[in-house]
Amino acid sequence: MQITADSWFSIGKPHVVAGSPCEDYALSGEISGISTVLFAIVSDGCSGAYANTDIGARTWAHAAKRRLGDLISGSDLVEEVRTRNITDDISDLAATLLVLQANTQKTTVQMWGDGCVFAQTKDGKEFLWECEWNDEMPFYLQYLLNPSWMRSFRQAHKAKEFPFVVKKTTIKNEEIFKQEELLSIESAIKGWTLELPSENLSKIAIFSDGISKIDGFTTWEAAKEATNFKNTTGSFLKRRMIRFQQNCEKEGRTLKDDLSVASLVFLEE
Repeated sequence: MQITADSWFSIGKPHVVAGSPCEDYALSGEISGISTVLFAIVSDGCSGAYANTDIGARTWAHAAKRRLGDLISGSDLVEEVRTRNITDDISDLAATLLVLQANTQKTTVQMWGDGCVFAQTKDGKEFLWECEWNDEMPFYLQYLLNPSWMRSFRQAHKAKEFPFVVKKTTIKNEEIFKQEELLSIESAIKGWTLELPSENLSKIAIFSDGISKIDGFTTWEAAKEATNFKNTTGSFLKRRMIRFQQNCEKEGRTLKDDLSVASLVFLEE
């Protein structure tokens, strides 16, 4: 089995109009020194933080990259950021984080915050996991750096026993199945984890929540379009997303938010 990786991110219309930077970020590749393990990472800075969260998105993404090779803990990431942080303003670090790792046996996704995962198996089944926090108030790893912010976050979600929801959609032979997974705040702040056998996968992609904010598309439709690869050589995802964005512009559809995507494709040799 051969695994290939690619990533892409782009600014949304509100930030273009405001003259502000793209707050999403994505990267992908091989884990250094382990050519059989591929990774893909996306991070989404919080616009509501009124800070330079484009820096935060890059900071958490590269912190995760330095900890690849096994399951990552929030404390590992916080240690990386404390050691190598490039900003003096902790507000800059308000960003979600999704990390995808795969070898020929196992594929793992870890998420802190919100976002989506789309996967297709070799037998044609398709899956979408949409992960959301109550009242659109996601957890940020930044809170682990500030106890008072962590207390405020817990207080904001105290009215709901399970504030984190994973909505799973499965399509098999044109039949649609829906399930929900509910997580407590204590479970969700440790990071939501998804594990899948690599041998069954043909492709998998992780998205920031911008995939749910494209004019005229449901999240499912947008994820399908984003991963409709014509071929999987070189910058396969970048080519696809550039064409997808061009088509949206021609049809008068806009990205209502910044968007980051990263994908792995599994090929039989």
